[in-house]
Amino acid sequence: MTRLNHTGRARFDKKSIDLGVKEENGVALLTFRANLDEYRLPAAASVILEAKRQTTYMRIELGKVSDRRQLEEEPLSIFGSDTNITFTLKIVSSTNRERGRVLGLAKGLRPNRAKDDRNRQGILPFRASDDLGSRVWRLDLTGEEPIVLINRSVGDWVGFARSREFCALVYPELVRAIALWEAEQDDDDDGHRPWRKFLRGLGYDVAAIEGDSEARAEWADDVAGTFSTRCHLLELVAEGVDE
Repeated sequence: MTRLNHTGRARFDKKSIDLGVKEENGVALLTFRANLDEYRLPAAASVILEAKRQTTYMRIELGKVSDRRQLEEEPLSIFGSDTNITFTLKIVSSTNRERGRVLGLAKGLRPNRAKDDRNRQGILPFRASDDLGSRVWRLDLTGEEPIVLINRSVGDWVGFARSREFCALVYPELVRAIALWEAEQDDDDDGHRPWRKFLRGLGYDVAAIEGDSEARAEWADDVAGTFSTRCHLLELVAEGVDE
């Protein structure tokens, strides 16, 4: 059964979309199939797949709903060998009266391999960066997902990011900032975003937030406080000082 939101757009069940990305010879290759028959979309509407990784963006036009093409190991050269890419599927009206109107939408689609990689690394990726100047770390919220950048000049940046001092001093701020960021995301999301699940696990539901920016800031501070308590971060630092 077709699901509609308040915008009148069809909301696709992600089970009807098959995405796979693999790396071969330094290039990400995309396989894509979508079963859209149950959504009763106009045959002449355009099918568009958008790929994004932080600030890198690629638009792939797949033809009309009636004769859309599937992709089999389509090169995504702009992303190099990176397979951790997020996709958005759009069905766009092509009629003169409603040209450009989005009739169907699926956001935050992750290819099969990226899902496996995500399970191994958790929901917060860390990357070494050469562009931080004198800053030690920075939270990048410019893409589809939060990423923590660590200055490569620290040397063992992986070990540094796992140190008890970094976890105790930096993680609460990361969680606070990501909670605010998540609260500002599209309300049409289907509720399966990994950070929304994480926040619900802490007892905080983004959908229940009410009030102005000050109220949201207080809410995010509460999230960070609960996270710190759950992870015993104060005790972690105290143990390090005693040693």
